[in-house]
Amino acid sequence: MRGTFNRRVSVLLLALFWAGVPAARCQQEARPTGEVLTLDEAINIALRDNRSIKNARLGVEVAQADLNTAQIGLGNLQNDIASARIGVETASDDVRNAEAGIEAVSADVERTTQERSRQENLFKEAATTKQRLEVATADYERAAATLKARQLDRSKAQALVRVRQQDLSKAQTSFRSSSW
Repeated sequence: MRGTFNRRVSVLLLALFWAGVPAARCQQEARPTGEVLTLDEAINIALRDNRSIKNARLGVEVAQADLNTAQIGLGNLQNDIASARIGVETASDDVRNAEAGIEAVSADVERTTQERSRQENLFKEAATTKQRLEVATADYERAAATLKARQLDRSKAQALVRVRQQDLSKAQTSFRSSSW
């Protein structure tokens, strides 16, 4: 039996030599010179030092790193889409707020227009003072300026909605075109 075991070890050592692992190195690492390796020790050394196995392990590590990179890229694209959606929603809210402001100020413009007209007619008939006419005119001009400001706010918000929609479209296109 001892002869069969030694023959197996010799065959294994020869196989290790052809696999790129010198047999002398295996024996030196496992046992002091002159001692024979067990079959399990020889197999363990062959598995540890075999270039094909090392390359396969490195290939798995590279593939895992590639997978991690792809997952990070996917997460970034998903974040870009979510951020763009929030931008569209926020800009749309700004449009609605500006429209509400326009509606509120429009009533003031209408009221101050009527008061200004009334004060002008009263002033022509000398039934009011110039100061009251000036106050009515100032109130009207203030309301009209506020209305213009709200209209400008709405225009800016509408432009921002368009920009945010373009950002969202770009993010979605990037996501669809990525090779996942």
